[in-house]
Amino acid sequence: MGFLTIKGLGKTYEQETTALADFSLEIGQAERWAVVGASGSGKSTLLRLIAGLEAQDEGAVFLKGEKILHSGEKLVPGYDAIQLVKQDKGLYPYSTVGENISRPLLQYDKTYARERLAELLRLFGLE
Repeated sequence: MGFLTIKGLGKTYEQETTALADFSLEIGQAERWAVVGASGSGKSTLLRLIAGLEAQDEGAVFLKGEKILHSGEKLVPGYDAIQLVKQDKGLYPYSTVGENISRPLLQYDKTYARERLAELLRLFGLE
């Protein structure tokens, strides 16, 4: 079993709107993943279910082999080992990752800004 394992996760909202159906995934300890898809495809629902901010209708979530979610159980929001970072629309789509990260650093001297950018890119594996 992986670091984070999701088995058969499903969520249906009022008026029988299925947001997520039979979703399964296994993520290893050192892996990084991004959830992408069209608007309304279930990305936010998936992340909210994993983070324990909503109760799922079916399936289970395991963290390091320990079941943290099962059908009908509601976690206390903010489960320590799972963090949710919301999408920020403040990014500039025509800028590079480095340029977007550097914007708040423009107030500092250029040497510090370059060093800090390199450190942040390294930290997140985005070199």
